[in-house]
Amino acid sequence: MAPLAVHIKHAGKVHDLSLDPDLPPAVFKDAVYQATGVPVDRMKVMVKGGVLKDDSSWQKIGPKAGQTFMVIGAAGELPKPPAKPIVFLEDMGDAELAEALAKPVGLRNLGNTCYMNASVQALRAIPELQIALTAPSLQSATPLPAALRDLYASMARTSDTVTPVAFLSTLRQVNPQFAEVDRSGKLGGAYAQQGT
Repeated sequence: MAPLAVHIKHAGKVHDLSLDPDLPPAVFKDAVYQATGVPVDRMKVMVKGGVLKDDSSWQKIGPKAGQTFMVIGAAGELPKPPAKPIVFLEDMGDAELAEALAKPVGLRNLGNTCYMNASVQALRAIPELQIALTAPSLQSATPLPAALRDLYASMARTSDTVTPVAFLSTLRQVNPQFAEVDRSGKLGGAYAQQGT
C-alpha cells in the first residue's frame, strides 16, 4: 500500500506527515516525535478505537489520506520534583499546621478576660513589639513582657485555642486591679469585668 498523507494535531498545531501502512506503528510514532518533540514513551496517538499501540494493526485501524490524528503528550523536559517533599495538612503537627495556615490563634475566655484577650490579639499584630519581645536583651522591671512573649510563642506553635492562664496570673500579680472580685453579687464572686 502506498504511503498516505495524514495530519496530526498537537497543542493546537496541525502537522502534515506521511503514514506508511506497510510499516509498524513505531515508525509513525517516531515521525510524530520528529514533528512535535513529544517523546514516544510520553506520547498517545488517538486512533479509531482508542490509542495507537506498537502492536496495533494498520489494517484494523484503516487510516485514510487526509485523516487527522490527535496527539497527546508533553514535549520537552518534564518538570523536576519539588526539592522539599510535599506534606499534606493531615500529616502535619500543630506547629507546622499553625505555620502553614498562618491563621490567628484564639484565646480562651477565662471569665471576664475578653478585653484582655482582644488587647493581646491586637498587640500581636505589631511587628515592632514582636521584635522587642523576642530580643535577647529583653529587660523589664516586671515579669509581664516575658509572660507576653511566652504566650505569643505558644500561640505560634499551635492552631488550637490557647488558654492564657500563665499570662493572666502574671497580669493579676503586676496589676492587682485585674484580680478584683465582683462585689455586686451578679457574678457569684467571679473576677470583675474590666473596662466598663
